Amino acid sequence: PPRARHRRFGCTACGVEAHGGTATAPHDWQAGIGRVDDLLTSYREAIESLFARTTGGIKPGLERTKELLARLGDPQKKLNAIHVAGTNGKGSVVATCEALLRWRDLRVGRYTSPHLIDFRERITVDGKPISEADVLAFLERWIGTAEELGATFFEVTTALAFDWLAKQNVDVAV
Repeated sequence: PPRARHRRFGCTACGVEAHGGTATAPHDWQAGIGRVDDLLTSYREAIESLFARTTGGIKPGLERTKELLARLGDPQKKLNAIHVAGTNGKGSVVATCEALLRWRDLRVGRYTSPHLIDFRERITVDGKPISEADVLAFLERWIGTAEELGATFFEVTTALAFDWLAKQNVDVAV
């Protein structure tokens, strides 16, 4: 039977079952130690709502991303960034860049995908992932705008990364 939409995040297909799996989702068990239950529930719901945005297929164009970033105050313009692109080896190049920049005592932000265990691995500063509270605060504030614009999972996640890395005053983002 269909589930009701969550009152805050509008997630209709929440839980691992909705993503084709049967095991406990990594973000469920990864988040579980020493946190307030309310934050855990809200964080899990927010992440499930975000992942629900992966079902819309590919949407070419930068219009939605540009508009979402504009509404955020264009945080990407506050960053010195190294953009790694290509078919193969991006993860290795990013890891090497981050290590070399940190060796030079620079504060380094990193945005990568996909994650292996926890969504927060995608966005780090000096190897420390974004907090659940920061992810939750961003999504609570901006998920409505993302829905209004029709922004995809990747577009929302990219905006989150730019916004958080700019607020962290990193020397370089990779």
